[in-house]
Amino acid sequence: MKNIMKDVFFCFTALSLVVFSSGLETNRLIARAQDLGVGDGGGGEMTTICHYPEGNSNNPQTLDISTSALGTHLAQGDTIGQCPPPPPQTVTIKANKIVCDSEEYAPNMSGGADINSSTAQTIVDNSQGHCHFAEGWEFQWGKNDSLLALSGDFVGKHINSDWHDFGSVTGGSMSTPAEVTVNMGDVPSGNRLWFREVLKDGYIPFSFPSTEYPSAPGSDVSAEFWCNQDVLNYDNAEWIDVSAGNTYYCVGINVLKKVEPPVPTYAPWCSALLGIVSYAVTNGIYNDVADINNDGFVNLSDVALITQMYNAGNDANCYQQFENPEDQFHFTCRDYTNIGWCQGLLQGVKDSIGSHTGDSNYSDTYDLNNDGAINLSDVALVAQLVGKNDQAVCYAHYVPPFNSCIEEDTYAPWCSALLGVYKAHVDSTSQSTYLVYNDIADIDNNQTINGLDLGLITQMYNAGNDANCYQQFENPEGTFHFSCENYATIGWCQGLFQGVQDSLGAHTDDPKYSAIYDLDDNGVIDGLDLGLASQAVYQGDQAACYVRYMPPMLQCPAEPFCGNGIIDPGEQCDGGDPVACTTEVGAYAGTKSCNMRPVDVMTLQSVEPSYCVFNPCVTQEYCGDEIKNGNEECDAGREGSDVCTSECTSRIIPPQPQPPRSSGGGGGGGVILPPNAYSSSIVPACKQTTINWYTSNDSITWLVYGTDQSYGKEVKENLYKTSHSVVLADLLPGTTYYYQIKTQGSNGLHKDDALSGTFVTPTTEQCASGIIPQVLGTREVSCNFVKPDGVAKIDADILTVFNFPNGALIRSVCDPNMSVYIVVNGKKFHIPSWAYLHENYFSQRIFNVDDSVLNNYPTSNGNVLGIKIYLDGTLLRGPDKKVYIIKNSRKRELSAAELKKYASKTIIDVNSEILSQY
Repeated sequence: MKNIMKDVFFCFTALSLVVFSSGLETNRLIARAQDLGVGDGGGGEMTTICHYPEGNSNNPQTLDISTSALGTHLAQGDTIGQCPPPPPQTVTIKANKIVCDSEEYAPNMSGGADINSSTAQTIVDNSQGHCHFAEGWEFQWGKNDSLLALSGDFVGKHINSDWHDFGSVTGGSMSTPAEVTVNMGDVPSGNRLWFREVLKDGYIPFSFPSTEYPSAPGSDVSAEFWCNQDVLNYDNAEWIDVSAGNTYYCVGINVLKKVEPPVPTYAPWCSALLGIVSYAVTNGIYNDVADINNDGFVNLSDVALITQMYNAGNDANCYQQFENPEDQFHFTCRDYTNIGWCQGLLQGVKDSIGSHTGDSNYSDTYDLNNDGAINLSDVALVAQLVGKNDQAVCYAHYVPPFNSCIEEDTYAPWCSALLGVYKAHVDSTSQSTYLVYNDIADIDNNQTINGLDLGLITQMYNAGNDANCYQQFENPEGTFHFSCENYATIGWCQGLFQGVQDSLGAHTDDPKYSAIYDLDDNGVIDGLDLGLASQAVYQGDQAACYVRYMPPMLQCPAEPFCGNGIIDPGEQCDGGDPVACTTEVGAYAGTKSCNMRPVDVMTLQSVEPSYCVFNPCVTQEYCGDEIKNGNEECDAGREGSDVCTSECTSRIIPPQPQPPRSSGGGGGGGVILPPNAYSSSIVPACKQTTINWYTSNDSITWLVYGTDQSYGKEVKENLYKTSHSVVLADLLPGTTYYYQIKTQGSNGLHKDDALSGTFVTPTTEQCASGIIPQVLGTREVSCNFVKPDGVAKIDADILTVFNFPNGALIRSVCDPNMSVYIVVNGKKFHIPSWAYLHENYFSQRIFNVDDSVLNNYPTSNGNVLGIKIYLDGTLLRGPDKKVYIIKNSRKRELSAAELKKYASKTIIDVNSEILSQY
């Protein structure tokens, strides 16, 4: 009986979930209940039901009724079994946080309307973009009035256990409030809940009460937090009398405190020093004036120190950075123009603008026009000086108390080089030399390059002791402080730049002239040389700069490459006779040879990995050649024989050699690219037309063609090779055909538009007459320009060379300007100066290449060797014959009237590529 009652209870519980209205279904339920032993419809049996009173169905009641009345109750919507427990009663509160740009945009809602679901969004929408929803803001709710004893400037959470956290607001253009749901059982008597926002540092506090704002309620310079109907006081505590099932809204509004920067005591030398340090850090230029902590570097540490001195207005300390107690300056007549005097003037004018003679912040150093007032006229003058960046002119404004440079120091070119080498070690813009140790810059030989070495270099540099400086490159035993292995990590380019700077303006008969720094070899060291030196520093090719110092420097052997006859690291072979080998299939005997071009045309070799590696083993032996060879036990010829072993029972095609996969080797690697096609030639005839072309490396290739650019027909070659030819037959007479060549290399890379063009077939009349023009139709050529010898084609010995090693010189056969480029690390760099080309690459071959090869090497702004950077004030004339002046490293076109001012100034003709740099 116990088990039966368990089943009955389960059934009743399930049945109580459904309300039945059908009389038939009601009878079925009663019958089912009787079957389970609930009752038989008579007697005194009782049944528990959940009764839903009419008109108050949300208040169900559990009743025990006579089973005889069960049908009536079920028909009215009651259910068998006890009523489910009522859901808990809750109240929901949603809170938004808004932050405005300043207090003037806060709505100051004291005494305003109630807070509802749209209040927060309305505030943001009406602020015209000055207020926005804030992220990461927290709120708390509590239930005890005594918990409110917090000042209006209290920051953080209320730590009392009766206060509870809720939510974090997500910012954005739309409101996403923090939200909390509170059970009514947790609400104290009186149904009042309290709410507060968690105030953050840096925001204005609440004015009730507040340490910072002790005024009484009503001050509108305050944070704001409002809930429901509590919108009176500017305090961080609002209440809501809640009712179950309702949702209430709060909104907090705040503004960041205004932080007024301290007004420094005016100190003219501190203004100058701040400008000089900022200039040095921005431009990466070292000078002892800006090195406040004397660590051999000018960086953010020095910025922090000068900021302290500047804010403290400690002019005496600032001046000591220019002149020490022994009346020695922290600069010399040689290096004073490297110091940012113009930027110091600019800072001083800004700090003292509006002052007059007699004012505490007036200094005649910054009264540039000497009119007794520092005003916009002085701002305009200093802006011109900064634009010209003529530090020598700006320096004159500080004299006295500085010394004037009357006598020139003895010029020492090796000391200039040594100072530049040191600068390269600490300059992050010098690429490969940055923080790379070298013995040259380690003057004190302690295996570390730091400010101590700079101090020793500065002593030699200021003394002009060139012999001592040179000994840092080569010691008395004639051995160098570097080798062929590490010379390219030394800052030769920075040494060149320092030397050009130090000898600017010198001619061949001047004591300051050194041929090392006359980069364009025109007998004068001028802005052109400075531009070349700047470009060299930009490129960071220390090996290229090193050649300027030869002799007396060491001579290093040429870099290894594929084709030099030496098996260099990474190569499998390099020239030589074929070697014996065996194939994988049947182990047949064969030979393999080095995959490279003949040595007699190996002036330059491609660095594609397919070169200077062995070709696959080539054999003439195969199963079916009627000769017992390889691993065969017999060979019965074409038809095979039962007596032959399974290794050779029928004729098979001999293994065909395939080109090697691009997996290394070669003369130093290279970019893996799909084969390119170029140099097509077309031989038309009446019955057929032949098209020939080359690919940059071994490729299978196919040609699609047709009478329009949808093509429609295809001819494909399946052998890997570089020279290709197809014959097209059954062509229509007198018709223009379009063709496109596709390629695929052994590395799987393919190119679907490697080459395209058109040709025209001979007409019927031309074929009948037998007179076929040598050139037919509109065959597409890569250019119309021809060289003086009447030929516009790439050099024959490099027809299939697509990638060139570092240092190779290339030019397009289509370029009428014959522009020359040097290949460096997979990029091409333009050499627009023939003087630079002659000086650095005299007698080196220039390879004439197809545009498709030239375009394989990307270029970008600044990729120019030779003349690129011209000094401010230089006049340039482009191909359009317009004349421009360089100001602040930008070009500005001069009018005819303005040109008259520069009648005696040289105008330099440049090409469009150089002009586009400005």
